Amino acid sequence: MRLFAAGDFHGKRYRYEAFRDAVEKHRSDLAFVCGDITSFGPGSTAKEFLDSLPVTTFAIPGNLDPTEVNRAIDESSAINLHERCVEHSNLTFIGLGGSTPGIFSYQPYSEVQIEKILGRYVKPGSILVTHMPPYGIQDETRKSRHIGSKAIRGWIEMHRPILVLCAHVHENPGHSKSGNTVVVNCSIGMDGIGAIIELRNGKIEVKMVGYE
Repeated sequence: MRLFAAGDFHGKRYRYEAFRDAVEKHRSDLAFVCGDITSFGPGSTAKEFLDSLPVTTFAIPGNLDPTEVNRAIDESSAINLHERCVEHSNLTFIGLGGSTPGIFSYQPYSEVQIEKILGRYVKPGSILVTHMPPYGIQDETRKSRHIGSKAIRGWIEMHRPILVLCAHVHENPGHSKSGNTVVVNCSIGMDGIGAIIELRNGKIEVKMVGYE
């Protein structure tokens, strides 16, 4: 199965178009939108984008997406993963949007809240989709600060999902491993388009995709 994932669109139409074109070009089976679909809304922009995608799409809001964007995801053709666990294509997807409190955080969650929400969902071999990366993994800013979530990191270490898709930290797109868990920061906030993730015979292969 081939997944295509990206986050941090920030309402820029050229990013929407590049993502949509890449999903088609790479013959993706599923698409994942990992938050910050807009910059402060509106919800109608998010819905229009999600409705335009040609494959089954899962989406969560980011810290710059107000609650109207979360409603727009519900109203769109995409599957809203925010604070939900969904079974699809013999896989389990668990999602959480928003971020820890900050200067711009329309959907803030404390580390205690994140731990409580993710604690509802425990399924071996799952795929976790969050806006924030886990602390210390693909979360380093230009100032060499780690700004990921310690609660997300703790959940990963305890429950060992096979894959984590995240965004939020524009400066650190790429992929790493935490034990046997593959963590992909698919942010397009700098100069990327997203990430292709191949799930095949129990193995995971990741390729970051940039503009051609």
